[in-house]
Amino acid sequence: MSNILKSKRKESSFQIRNEWLNLRLKLSEYLRADFNDNKISYNGTDTLRYPNIYYYDFDHERKRLLKLIDRIQDLIYDANSIFPTNLEEYKERRYLQSLAIGAVSCLVLELEFVAKNYKVKPDKYINLTPSFKSFVTKLKGWRASTKRYLSILPEEQRKLVELEASLLNNVANGHNL
Repeated sequence: MSNILKSKRKESSFQIRNEWLNLRLKLSEYLRADFNDNKISYNGTDTLRYPNIYYYDFDHERKRLLKLIDRIQDLIYDANSIFPTNLEEYKERRYLQSLAIGAVSCLVLELEFVAKNYKVKPDKYINLTPSFKSFVTKLKGWRASTKRYLSILPEEQRKLVELEASLLNNVANGHNL
């Protein structure tokens, strides 16, 4: 693999991006249908104070879901745009991939919360949950495939990455260091 100048790099088209766009489209349609101002009772004009507490909760949840959706997309695009040629780029890509996995997991919890606590049809949100959970598995596979970039790193940097990974695995498995 040859080093490519950052200015010459292109964003690759890959399955995770396509699947995310499909999931995002479905979820956005559901949110547009269930979380619009016509579905709630709002009896005031002061949007800064939210005179109706239900409106505040509803609006807060809608904004939270939209922020999570945008964050996931940004993390996926940012991680995919990094083609590691050194240790720092490798770590940055892995870090962004891990953040994307965490954000999707958080989105799943939020969807379960919405289905349980709001006057929406819970089936459609619950039915999306397995899709998002399988998406998390695919993100983890994508993160694991980033190891292929280790081959272009110098030997001492590769050993450092492997040492860090083994230390993290030991901590994750509960071993005392």
